[in-house]
Amino acid sequence: MSTRAGIIAVAVATLLLSGCTEDEGRPVAGSTEPTDPAMSTPAQQPSSSSPEAPKVNNPITNLEQFKQSPCDMVTDQQAKSLGFNPGEPSEDATYGPACDWHDDNFGYFGLTLLNNQPLGIAGIYRNQEQGRYGYFEPVDVAGYPGVYADAYDARKEGGCTLNVGVTDTQVVTVTALLNENEAEACDLALQAAEAAVKTMSEG
Repeated sequence: MSTRAGIIAVAVATLLLSGCTEDEGRPVAGSTEPTDPAMSTPAQQPSSSSPEAPKVNNPITNLEQFKQSPCDMVTDQQAKSLGFNPGEPSEDATYGPACDWHDDNFGYFGLTLLNNQPLGIAGIYRNQEQGRYGYFEPVDVAGYPGVYADAYDARKEGGCTLNVGVTDTQVVTVTALLNENEAEACDLALQAAEAAVKTMSEG
């Protein structure tokens, strides 16, 4: 396996690990333990969450259309402006509706609307309190609460993961992969996330 292929495999694996796991009967995003779908409980309003977690002031309510067509989260024109080709539905959408975008130089970013995450962005903060992340950096995403976070820190290898709360119970995970450049990968993740929330808010 080439170094490049290895980095892609790690990025995809950590995205899936950021999906959801059981924690006291509630699935939580960003854990390092895979979930048995048969053990998952239906999404419901959480009874408790991290007091540090920000609220989503302008929740995006029309999510169903993007769950049906996840590539619509970033338009072809937005992708082109970032230097990427039109999106293609992810072949592995185990953790929710997902779409992948590629450029002509092996660059990549992907978006996933996480399933079974009733805690929303608060689940990301809760997992941080439990020490589940290799990195954790809050960021504003066009007015929506975001956190750079993942179980494995692949930033020095050109990988970056950004989690964005689009409602208090829905997280969009953005994973970016570029040529061993931390700043560019995280900047790409942020630009892709900003494009997505803009499109979804207007949709």
